[in-house]
Amino acid sequence: MLLEFKARNYKSFKDELCLSMIPDPDETALDYSVMTEHVAGETLQALCSTVVYGSNASGKTNVISALDTFRRVVLRGNIDNAENGPSGNLASFTLELIPNNAIELPQPVEFSIRFFTNGVLIDYAFSADLGEFSQTDYDRKVLSESLSVNEIPIFMRTDGVTTNADSLKQFPEFFKENILANLDAIRILPGWNVERQQLFLCNGFSSLLSPELHKLIAEWLSKQLKAFCRSDALSIVMSVMDIGNSLSKADEIINDAISHIGAHNRIGYIYNSREKRMRLASIIQRNSKNIAIPAEILESYGTYRFANLFPLLLIAFFTGSTLVLDEFDASLHPMVLMNIISLFHNPEINRNHAQLIFNTHNPIFLDRSLFRRDEIKFVERDEETQSSEIYALSDFEPERDCEDYLGNYFRDRYGAIQYVDLTPVFRKIMAPDSDEESGEA
Repeated sequence: MLLEFKARNYKSFKDELCLSMIPDPDETALDYSVMTEHVAGETLQALCSTVVYGSNASGKTNVISALDTFRRVVLRGNIDNAENGPSGNLASFTLELIPNNAIELPQPVEFSIRFFTNGVLIDYAFSADLGEFSQTDYDRKVLSESLSVNEIPIFMRTDGVTTNADSLKQFPEFFKENILANLDAIRILPGWNVERQQLFLCNGFSSLLSPELHKLIAEWLSKQLKAFCRSDALSIVMSVMDIGNSLSKADEIINDAISHIGAHNRIGYIYNSREKRMRLASIIQRNSKNIAIPAEILESYGTYRFANLFPLLLIAFFTGSTLVLDEFDASLHPMVLMNIISLFHNPEINRNHAQLIFNTHNPIFLDRSLFRRDEIKFVERDEETQSSEIYALSDFEPERDCEDYLGNYFRDRYGAIQYVDLTPVFRKIMAPDSDEESGEA
């Protein structure tokens, strides 16, 4: 489960972006939103959900984009550009789009993450010099990198990589005896001092010290952390088969689910050999034969989007994944959304500690019976500096036990809201031409 993610100098976030899933100790409401794990004799707690509010262009999507970019860069193992990447997040494979465009001189881009998986607590961070915004010919380099397990340092990289045998000895499941006995010799092997654009974690560390620990981290990032930066980017890139079900069983499950939201056509998974991936199709029976029609053609966008979202929810609950969604509520009925959120808050269903993080404009979620104050986050962009910041409702002193989140938000008590009036724009456009009115040529 995700505990905390930080970034600095990422797009509109010139200063530190901190997405914290750690419960505020002063908040005591809705205990079902707090999940507990135990590691090395210590108790860890994390929130099972977070909702992020902010006006248009405030930087809400950049929070998700930063998390997705970090994830993809670490899985690639370097700070080079990739040939292609996910829809809606160009910065994840075109890294010159990352630095804040208001910074005149190159400043480091920083990322760090803290998460719990397979009984261990992982802290990993790196910083990189990517140059200025849109600078394509810059000589990039990794400036620093660090890894800790259960708060015990594993390695630190600045000018070179340092590690300590005494620390490694505390994790025999990750570091073999022959590695520990020959650590001094390993330090001089090729690959220890990696190239300046490579991450040590994914190169020298993985090959020379602990492929097991690298695999644990990489699998959490690839399988347990799912970030989608645009609502229309959801597609069946994975299926219910990923949790061990047959194709026929997957069809049965998805049709059972969509029937509960009022859909009538039968949905099926069709393998597209040209695209080499699964596609959703509406199955229509004509003349005793089944005809498969691409679901995006025949179904409403709400049904199509739910059919794509549902397998992600299913996998999240089975595997304890962290699901991060931009505009989670796009085209879905409020009752559907409320029910999905309630599933994450239900210990009977969410027994594997899945998490849901999403941004939205919909005020319906500003409800003290639905979310704790530390689960509600706001993103605001400073009008002068154009820099974004993120903060929690719990950062504000509560007014009273019956605090009206929704009313206070629209009264601009929390910020992250913008007054909008397009009347002057349309008044100017629609006004009669002054020259014609006066009779002038």
